[in-house]
Amino acid sequence: MTRNSLLIFIALSTYLSINLFNVKTSAYKTVISHPEIRQQKVAVNFSESVQATENIVLTKRGVEINGQQFSASVISPEITIPLVNPEPFLAVAPLINMLAADDQVSLSYRSANSSESWSEWENVEFDRDVSPRSSNQLTVLLFLAKETAKLQFKLHLTRSSLQDSPLITGMEVTFISPGKTPDRVIKEPYHQPYITEQQESNIAKYPKPQILSRTGWGCPDGQGNPRSAPGYTTVSHLIVHHTAGSNTSSDWPAVVRSIWNFHVFTNGWNDIGYNYLIDPNGVIYEGRGGGDDVLGAHFSCQNANTMGVSLIGTFTSVLPTNTAMSSLKEILSWKADQRGINPFGSTFHNGMQQSLANISGHRDGNNSGKSCTVTECPGDRLYPMLPNIRTEVSALVNPANDFTLSANLTKQVIAKGGIVKYQINSAGTGGSQNINLSLQNVPTGIGYNFTAPVISTGNSSQLTLNISDSVPSGSYTLAVIGSGSTKRVVELTVVIAGKVASVSAASYLPAAPVASESIVSAFGINLATETKLADKIPLPTTLTNVAVKIKDITNYEVPAPLFFVSPNQINYQIPPELARGLATVTVVNGAEILAVGDVQITKTAPGLFSANADAAGVAAAVIQRRKADGSDVFELVARYDEVQKRFVPNLIDVSEPTEQVFLLLFGTGIRFRNTDVPVSAQIGGVEAEVLYAGKQPDFIGVDQINLRLASGLAGRGQVNIVVNIGEQATNTVSITCK
Repeated sequence: MTRNSLLIFIALSTYLSINLFNVKTSAYKTVISHPEIRQQKVAVNFSESVQATENIVLTKRGVEINGQQFSASVISPEITIPLVNPEPFLAVAPLINMLAADDQVSLSYRSANSSESWSEWENVEFDRDVSPRSSNQLTVLLFLAKETAKLQFKLHLTRSSLQDSPLITGMEVTFISPGKTPDRVIKEPYHQPYITEQQESNIAKYPKPQILSRTGWGCPDGQGNPRSAPGYTTVSHLIVHHTAGSNTSSDWPAVVRSIWNFHVFTNGWNDIGYNYLIDPNGVIYEGRGGGDDVLGAHFSCQNANTMGVSLIGTFTSVLPTNTAMSSLKEILSWKADQRGINPFGSTFHNGMQQSLANISGHRDGNNSGKSCTVTECPGDRLYPMLPNIRTEVSALVNPANDFTLSANLTKQVIAKGGIVKYQINSAGTGGSQNINLSLQNVPTGIGYNFTAPVISTGNSSQLTLNISDSVPSGSYTLAVIGSGSTKRVVELTVVIAGKVASVSAASYLPAAPVASESIVSAFGINLATETKLADKIPLPTTLTNVAVKIKDITNYEVPAPLFFVSPNQINYQIPPELARGLATVTVVNGAEILAVGDVQITKTAPGLFSANADAAGVAAAVIQRRKADGSDVFELVARYDEVQKRFVPNLIDVSEPTEQVFLLLFGTGIRFRNTDVPVSAQIGGVEAEVLYAGKQPDFIGVDQINLRLASGLAGRGQVNIVVNIGEQATNTVSITCK
């Protein structure tokens, strides 16, 4: 039987353009918000409303001690707080510019809200950790109640010789509202939907503790630093600090944001100085951006080869909390294990040009001629705890009775809504012990459970992850932690992608098998950023950098030929070399996994194309009319209606007794049928003669079924068509007879 390729192409044009009308291109973008940080600077003019309390003189140079006096004080004008409704507190950073020795200048302040009298004067301890001796500046970060309405400062100058002339050249005050932290971050700081991709130098046996990322605590710069590219260093010394700020707060992430703002905008640094910070609740914050081994600014201008960890608060007269100390030991143990640092040892520090304990306090650099500051950091109560810290860190890094953890798989790709399982194995290198299993770095939306949360060495437990639809796509590194005589870790990489559902491009039957070489429609979200049709033969395996990879039951993977890609749909062909059975479909854009799903590949899965690409209604078909003289005329079964914006049926005349009328149906998933399996068809409930069922030679993946239309269909109007190949039935389509 002859075929008219032009009419066939017109009939089949619909199967190539499924869902292409009114497609809106959309690219997935994660929007990360953070609390709004507001700040305003006020210059203090001592020539306006200055209250001289003792022996002060104002000159063109600034504020000086008068005449033959050895000390003097000056009170600033009242400063009205310039920020409206600061949240959750008011942070204040006075900056004094001077020509004087550090010990010749002291500062105190008092405050009041709108309805109260002034508070008592309170002395300020300057933050000499951040003010190099050569900078001629003194500064500090203060934390006041958000109701504070006005502020006043008192400067006191001293000298031991009349030849000394301490001079204050200026003072500037920065007022900071760090913004209120969302309750979910405060309540569950480590259970956030975003993860930090750290630059890890090497894998440590001791687990890295949970870290609240810069994004998590609301850094305005996010994970990066727009002011400067990060530098990196080989860490040999672990430096312990305190921030010398408040010891109480209901919003510690806001305190961290205040410190970031203070370091960047008052001190003029590129970023926050510390590598990590720890609050009294034990929460560890990622400090300087850039990840592991990034070069910080915390050790008296000699930062190379160091990692700085700062406990938030002032520990001159009070001890840190037990939870803060526990977190400090955890992060020091991880880094010591990772870098092979002996917690008890001392090694030469090239920057300080002296031998330093590998775990040191900031003040241990004071005696070096290379240090640019003299500091009491980390405080008189924390510093004496360092010997015990070294002992406990050493016991964690080098336990007498050790064990290991491993997993049967370390990386899996899973679609949203899916379940993934791992077997966690343990082995002991000493005596038997119980190991408590836990999971860290779990983003919001992933549930998990261990079949046995406590195992003894040599035994295993199964970990099951339940991935909800709310988890953002991406690669997540989860850490299984085993806690016994020490802690050990096995990291699991879970690549979470969108879901893609593959169905026959003809029948659209959900969760139904598809056949080898058949045309398949894959549906999902954000599968591509634009719509692109294949414009060459053989079909490409990549369009707009998007590809579909199919891995069969034997783990053989091959890219599929593509008909077109769009944001919500991709049409592809099942490659013939794939084994039959359950296969994994992965949609990728370059190296990025966009979506995954399963599809069952079988020998036959018959489906018929419809003109409106909805698996029903008027068929995508051609009428072949053979005249009495043997000539053939081809007619379309459907036409496009501009008003309805869809295909509507043409009336088919089967009443002429001298003509033979044949219906050429187009489908997919038919060509590999067993020839000994009967093919039957019903048109309007009446058996129709099947003349051909097999491959359509002109179009990739398309099959064809030819039926004889009986004259008895005349006057029947719309009639439904179903074809059966053995016990497999196609979807129902229709024609309309005149």
